[in-house]
Amino acid sequence: MKQIINRVILLLPVVFFTACGGSSDSKQEKQEANAATTTTEDVPEHDINEPFLYPFGLEVNTYEPTGYRSGCGGDCCFSVKTFEKGEYVLFADTSDCWEYGYTERYLLFRGDKLIASHEKDFDMGKFYSSFNMRNRMERTVDYENEKVFIRRDTVRNSEKKWINKEFTEGRFSSELSDEVMAYIEDPRKRKSYSEENDFSVLRSGESGEANPIYFYGRLAMDEEVVVTEEAYALHEIEPSNFQSRGIPKNAVYAFSTWWAGGGALYYMKINDGVLQFYETWEEEQYSESTAFELYFELDPDINVGKPDHYIVFNPEKGAQNKLMIAMDEKETALYAKYEGQSRQIALRKKSDTVDGKKIITVYEEYLHGIPNGTYTHTHDGIWDYITYSGKNGKQVKYTINHKLTSPGDSGEYRKRPLF
Repeated sequence: MKQIINRVILLLPVVFFTACGGSSDSKQEKQEANAATTTTEDVPEHDINEPFLYPFGLEVNTYEPTGYRSGCGGDCCFSVKTFEKGEYVLFADTSDCWEYGYTERYLLFRGDKLIASHEKDFDMGKFYSSFNMRNRMERTVDYENEKVFIRRDTVRNSEKKWINKEFTEGRFSSELSDEVMAYIEDPRKRKSYSEENDFSVLRSGESGEANPIYFYGRLAMDEEVVVTEEAYALHEIEPSNFQSRGIPKNAVYAFSTWWAGGGALYYMKINDGVLQFYETWEEEQYSESTAFELYFELDPDINVGKPDHYIVFNPEKGAQNKLMIAMDEKETALYAKYEGQSRQIALRKKSDTVDGKKIITVYEEYLHGIPNGTYTHTHDGIWDYITYSGKNGKQVKYTINHKLTSPGDSGEYRKRPLF
């Protein structure tokens, strides 16, 4: 499927914070890990009349990374990582707009309550013929004692000392923490589509010409081609006509396209934050269309576009659900998904080796942006095998289901997801 990829990321003005699904085994490992780190670490005593600086007296190297998200858009790149230990959560956030400015911020939570923050940033300042100036600022807030310490300075860009000014003390209302939290997008939480306003479907080109249909998702980084076939027209289907066209009531959007003598009919629905596309085909000479089939789905956390094909696996032992691996045209896995689960699992290639006729590829599993288990894919002739290895050493093995991978014994990989 042809794809047009334009990287577009909407950067939040204050704090930038993707996450991934996981297999049932991965979830169990996560629960075991949380149970093993329930010890409480008190924030060390600090002088309330002095700036409360990162790392806030904590042994940060003992904290477990639990979420990571990063990306770029325009002239800016961002990243945010969360660390946890006991009841404390630390957000480490940076946004880098090169010469236009830079910000690094650390937020400390006790449970859901923001108790301290430390921020350093600079903006462009003024440029001169042989040097430029930077406006620099550093601020730390102790929300529990309602105190803020801040300092600002304008220095040459070559100045080694961060700021030449001293901190000044002020009062800070703890109620303002709500304003900070309003802009926090937690990387441990999944991105999810929730309503029709999260996306749009458009047709390009002049009327009467065959052109592709494009999907624009607010949560997706890429512009996606929805329809593989070009169409002469796109018509939105009103909800009042859903029933007569065989479209379920919970669909959030539906449209039809037109090609000579027929056209595709699509509807979209949201399943646990994942946007699913269903398709059928209408022929001009027939009054009824075929049944809708799942065409593809877009998980905004994974955001890999439309796969080229899918491989379905049966579990051998230790698991009940089938496994589906989405592949691109270069035979690289894009994501994993288990039968009965709605969210996809991010995979990144770790190694690729050849052993005789066998091709063995190892993928690392990412949950909430953090490396977790591994999927070892062995391709041997017409056979494919997967071995999932969890952090705890537990393994689950899967073997290709030829009937579901190649419907109708076509000899071709399936082009649509099974689940």
